[in-house]
Amino acid sequence: MIPKKGIREVWACLVLSFVFGTVHSFSAWLATLELQFGASRTASSLSYSIALVSLTTAVFFGGRIYHRYSPATLGVVCLCLGLVGVAFAATNIGLWAVWLGFGLIFGFANGIGYGFALQFAARARPDCVGWVMGLVTAAYASGAAATSNAFSFLSGQFGPAGVMAGHAIIMIAALPIVYILLKGTTFRFSKSASSGQLDASGQLIIRFWLAYGLAVFAGLMLISQASEVLRLAGGSITLVASIPAFLAASNLAGSVSGGFAADRLSGRATAIALPLGTVIAILALVIGSGALLSWMTVLMAGYFYGATIAAYPSIILRKFGAENNTVIYGRVFTAWGTAGLAAPVLAGLAFDRSGSYLPAIFIAGFAALLSAFVAARI
Repeated sequence: MIPKKGIREVWACLVLSFVFGTVHSFSAWLATLELQFGASRTASSLSYSIALVSLTTAVFFGGRIYHRYSPATLGVVCLCLGLVGVAFAATNIGLWAVWLGFGLIFGFANGIGYGFALQFAARARPDCVGWVMGLVTAAYASGAAATSNAFSFLSGQFGPAGVMAGHAIIMIAALPIVYILLKGTTFRFSKSASSGQLDASGQLIIRFWLAYGLAVFAGLMLISQASEVLRLAGGSITLVASIPAFLAASNLAGSVSGGFAADRLSGRATAIALPLGTVIAILALVIGSGALLSWMTVLMAGYFYGATIAAYPSIILRKFGAENNTVIYGRVFTAWGTAGLAAPVLAGLAFDRSGSYLPAIFIAGFAALLSAFVAARI
């Protein structure tokens, strides 16, 4: 149970994170997006990649934004900006409108909302940083878990515009809740440390950047293509339809576990163990065969991805301190955006050229192994 001090603020962060976690339901409507615009898998996957890059850009600049405005203002503005984005994407005037509305605008609002929720929850509960950050990332995964099946249905009935309407309804419902919970809060962000102070930690930040980006590569690839990976493995309609929701649920479980581990284990040990878990999942996916095994190993990779994105913010905060954390986490998080751009596009290219995801999966496994090696040097 969350103690009374900071409970409203943490709940507001959980709501924001849940709302913006819907971006990771993308694989549930990827095939419909292709059919709607007659696009290739690579071009359609670019919608998700653009959203992740835009999201990353927002998190990067978050440390320069959060202390300038009240928490209630930030919560409301990012939700309103997200509404503008999905409304434009719903026009169905072309795939480029989805890139701009869903990818660029909604993605940027997503980054402001998620980054703010993650950092603000830690300030509201500094005595259990790993736990509350784990809860926020779990709420992010919950957004995808709760909406994947609904978005799959909406896309089948109404196309991508139906999915955008679903996003809009969720954000409209969240607006008054977030505003009421954050109005009058006494918690505030302090101004971040200067660039000169942070540059002294440059080499360490680079190692964190490499370890984090390589660790999340496989997870981001499989999240973007999960339904199609299962379809190729011979999965039934039911099995394929279930994977986005179950993958999001495994992210959720991993997020809670990752936050718990970050509070109790050394950051170095956690950062080494998580990508090695991903390597094991990838090996099972490559060596084994059959739809059920593929389903289970994709969920394993999703679990370790969720644990990674929950553990790293806490590890970085404890390593660099709260004053430096928003800026340093913003810098390290660009690794997530780089992986988010490269992984879905690489998977799409592998499929378009060979009709298989196997080459991309091999690369993802090698990236996870490299992450463990770099983490051992932090």
